[in-house]
Amino acid sequence: MGGTVYSVAFSPDGKTLILSNAYYRIVRLYSVNGTAITYVSNIYADNYNNVLTGHGISVAFSPDGNTLVLGGYFTGHAKIYSIQGTTVTYVSDIYADNSNTAFNNAVQSVSFSPDGKTLVLGGSFIGCAKAYFVNETTVTYVSDIYANKGENTLDDYVFSAAFSPNGK
Repeated sequence: MGGTVYSVAFSPDGKTLILSNAYYRIVRLYSVNGTAITYVSNIYADNYNNVLTGHGISVAFSPDGNTLVLGGYFTGHAKIYSIQGTTVTYVSDIYADNSNTAFNNAVQSVSFSPDGKTLVLGGSFIGCAKAYFVNETTVTYVSDIYANKGENTLDDYVFSAAFSPNGK
């Protein structure tokens, strides 16, 4: 594979493994059967085998395993895919809001709530993380997440995001 592996994610059923590789700007899909891990395919920027425009840094499966989100040094957005077994289909890009406003920098972290209805993206943004509502593979911007209930910006980047087990 070569280069640096930035992110590793197993599907909820443990049968699929995703590795993101920075050096070659490749995200790879593997099937898992016991201790056997078998390369299946690359995950591309879209449905036309176009390579990702930057390094894949973060990857997460939805709790039901049907949706995959990739974050990274892409051109101003994250990427959402539908996944059925080892078939990965590009769905759309995720932007900073409900228009086509690009992120001002890389998406460093991707986290789904336990019920799969909320997605949080953290990154090299200006003073906030981003929250989205998820309905299957449709992702709708909800709000920015600031340092407190006001609009005080976070001091720096958000490199990690997670939900508590109960999602609250």
